[in-house]
Amino acid sequence: MNKKAILILIVFLSGFGIIYGATGDTLTIGGSVPLILEITVTPDPNSDDLTLVGAAAPTTATIATIGIITNSSAGWELWVQSTNATTYASLINADGDEIPYTLAYGSTNGTGGTVNDGTAITSDGIMLGEDSTVSTIEEGNLDITYDQAPDYPAGYYSDLLTITIRAK
Repeated sequence: MNKKAILILIVFLSGFGIIYGATGDTLTIGGSVPLILEITVTPDPNSDDLTLVGAAAPTTATIATIGIITNSSAGWELWVQSTNATTYASLINADGDEIPYTLAYGSTNGTGGTVNDGTAITSDGIMLGEDSTVSTIEEGNLDITYDQAPDYPAGYYSDLLTITIRAK
């Protein structure tokens, strides 16, 4: 055979293998779902005007409604930090007088639970609620409990809370 015929035969056989040699292939398909992690805090109208003077007894008041929407597959955690918390959180006036308080979070639609009901906030903050399910739409009340007393020193007492949601 001449060189030209051998070259044509090699090209023909190579092409034949390419055309008829493949029997299947793979295709990767997929996409991403972005994490949804939303919180809305709606203050109660009286949250900035708590009744601090009265009988020396604990009182509880709702200070906010918290709405949570997330699609975290492991669920969420609700955290609260206090500006005034050193050892524990307090309402403090300009003279440094303190009124200690505790917080509680309670679900109003039954999808999440109260984790730390009536717990004082430490300097690290506290986890007040959590849920371990996906596609959560949660709503709950944030309640404060404190002692009323007729003999607190005069002044406006306050604290600043930071409320955050975290994916588990």
